[in-house]
Order: sequence, then C-alpha cells, then structure tokens
Amino acid sequence: MSESLFEAIIKLLTVNNISQFLQFAIPIMISIWGIYFIRKSKFYFIEKSSVKLYQDIVKSIDGLSITFNEEQIRENLILFSGSIIYSGHNDIKADEIDREITIYSRDTSARWLHFEIRNSSDFFSPEYRIEENKVILNRSLWKKDDFIDFSGLIDSPDNNIKISFRIYNVNNKVIRLKESNTTFYKANAIAGIIAFTLTFPNTIPSKDLSKTQPQKDSLFQKRLEIDEKIFINEKVVDMGKLQKSRQEIEVKDYNFKVKNGLDSLNKLTEIYKEKPTDKNKIEVLKQALDVSRIPYPLQNEYDRILLKSYKITDSLLVGDNMDTNKVYKINDTTQIKFAYNTLKTSPNDKKFEFLEFFLKLAPLGFILFVIYQAYNYLYIKKLTKILRKKEI
Repeated sequence: MSESLFEAIIKLLTVNNISQFLQFAIPIMISIWGIYFIRKSKFYFIEKSSVKLYQDIVKSIDGLSITFNEEQIRENLILFSGSIIYSGHNDIKADEIDREITIYSRDTSARWLHFEIRNSSDFFSPEYRIEENKVILNRSLWKKDDFIDFSGLIDSPDNNIKISFRIYNVNNKVIRLKESNTTFYKANAIAGIIAFTLTFPNTIPSKDLSKTQPQKDSLFQKRLEIDEKIFINEKVVDMGKLQKSRQEIEVKDYNFKVKNGLDSLNKLTEIYKEKPTDKNKIEVLKQALDVSRIPYPLQNEYDRILLKSYKITDSLLVGDNMDTNKVYKINDTTQIKFAYNTLKTSPNDKKFEFLEFFLKLAPLGFILFVIYQAYNYLYIKKLTKILRKKEI
C-alpha cells in the first residue's frame, strides 16, 4: 500500500505540476509573510550621509584644511548623519527595553568624538551616553512614528554604522534604507514594469502548438540544445577564463597609466604654481587632456571572439544548417565546433516542459522584483514625510 502511494506521488511530480504548485504557493507564502512583516513592530534606520572628511574633501582640494576642537582632523574621521524611526502598533515602554538602542561601529578601536540629536518628534527627547565606539540611547517611551535625527563624528576606517537593541515584541533586525536610493528604487520599479510589459505577455507558449509545429522552436530553445567548443591553435580553451584574465590585466594597465598621468599632472601643476607662465599652463592643460584620453578597456580580443562566435551560432541556428561534424572558422587562429546535448535528444514534451516551467516562473520573479523596489521607494517617501512634518 505504501509503495503504491509513493509511486502515485512520484507520478504527480511533473515539471508542469511543480510549476503550477509554485505559481500558487509562492504568492500565498509571500502574502502571509508580508502581512506578518507589515504588522510587526520594527525600527527603520535612514542613512542620510557618510562623509570621510579627510579622504573625500581635504585630500581632494589642495590647500584646504578642516579643524575640530582647534585641531586638524584625523585621516579616518567620518561625518555621519541619519534618522531612526519606530513603526509599530504598540508603544514601547521603558521597562520593555532589555538592551538599549545602540549606534555603534564594528571597529572596536573606533571612537565617537561628537554626537548630537538634532531633531526629534514632538515631546520626545531621549538622552544618550557615549561609550568608546558606541552611542547608547537611554531607556525611554517610544510611541508610533517617534524618531530622532542625529549626526556625529566618529574616528574609524570603517564607515558602516550599525544599530542594535533587544526590545520586547519588536523585530530585532533594523530595516536599513538610504535616502539617496529613493530615485534608484523608483527607476528600478518603472524599468521592471516596462521590461515585464514588453517581454512576458506573449511568451507563455501552448503545448498544442509545440506538438503541431515543432520546427518553429525559438532561437532561445535551440541555443539550449547545443554545446560549443572554441579552439585556439587547435586547442580547446575556456573563453570565460581567458576573457576575465585579459580584462584584469588591461584594467590594471589602465589604472597604472592613469596613476602615472595624474602624478605627472600634479608635478606640472606644482611647477605652474611656482612659475605661472603661459608655457607651463599649456603643459598642465596638455597633460590633463592626455590623461582624459586614456581609453578604458571596455572590450578585449576575447570579447570580440565571443561576439563573433555568437553571430556564427545564431546564423547557423536560424538557417537550420548547423553541422556538428564541421569546424567553423572565427579568425585565422580560432575555430568553433558544436555538439547537441541531452536536451536535444530528449522528447519534445520534456523540452517544452522545461521552457514552460521557466517562462511561467520568470514573470513571477519580475513581479516580485517590482513590488520590492516599489515598496522600498514608497516607504522611504513615507518615512521622510514623517521627518519633514517636524521640520515644517
């Protein structure tokens, strides 16, 4: 009895049945998780800015200096600003906070030189204390949409600030967002909608069509059925590795040329400062122009070989005249040979089920991507609206 039940279950595990189950189950699971996530009390951390004062400002502008407490700023000094916002259905009482909210750096040698709460919600003024690499907010009542705007100076090579706490009935993971990413999330959501509209409405094929017109397989399906071997000087090579290796070499060479060019430019600039003649000015401008003309290695010889191989492959597949016994020439030293894989020799229904499985789940992936980007965009807008109410 158990064996027959097991066999019945195995028969049900077809590609089509699995895809139908996933199409039904994934949205339900995401909906349940979404309801739980939305209702769960949580803290949001909006990162507004993180500026390495010495590296990003002082070092990039000749003659500029910045002091703090009448001393020149240190090399690893970071100006950090952000907001912490509480979102939940229940207020947080002081006695429900087991471990206080802590703003800290993972670098144990880091030190907060300055910290201040610049703004907060009405009637909410939490106190804090600084302990080496940590700023700890003292226990206090947090009501829905309570927030603090803060800024500080921290001496650390690590500019990744963390927030931790342990509070009754509140998600321990802080949702971290960047205010500068608002446009990025919006653009991704719009691009995802456009891509989905243009790509997927007519891509789900029909099984009946696949049986009656097997000769009209798509180029995508035909590509899945072949394996390619590329030969250079009659030796099989891994084009992916060759391309990556050559790219690394050319980028390294590019960086070397740019560095040397900028070093020469700095020397010529110093000469011009000492002797501001027209001749020296022309030398500076000429060197700056030479540096700007150094081409970035966008494409190397192996990229070009791959592009030619794609053209040959597509041309043969479209014309249905691929010969697996023949070697095709890419250039004087490079050839390509093809072989059909197991997908080609499998029954047409099996090939079709694989494609149908992919094409059914791909739109769902696109939709989830769009929802995620749109959610991030809308929530950043909502949170920043809460912050701006107090500013107004």
